[in-house]
Amino acid sequence: MCTREKLADINLFERKICSQQGEDGIIEFIFYTIGTTNKFYVEIGVGNGTECNTRYLFEKKGWTGIMIDAMHKSRFIKKELVSAENINDLFRK
Repeated sequence: MCTREKLADINLFERKICSQQGEDGIIEFIFYTIGTTNKFYVEIGVGNGTECNTRYLFEKKGWTGIMIDAMHKSRFIKKELVSAENINDLFRK
């Protein structure tokens, strides 16, 4: 699709669907370029989940994963305070 030189400005691929600043298009382009293995995401700090970097992957691309936020909880969002000390325990949960 693109040569390395053309990737100098990855912002050209910005597309806002569920993200705040066009990350949806950039993330989609990155995985189009490098490929995928298990299509599993983890995002920490999703707020209420309306504008985050993984919602598009979940809703439109069929990915599965974990969304975590310290202030919000829903069917899709785990309410957890994340720190360097507890991150491994959270993943084990």
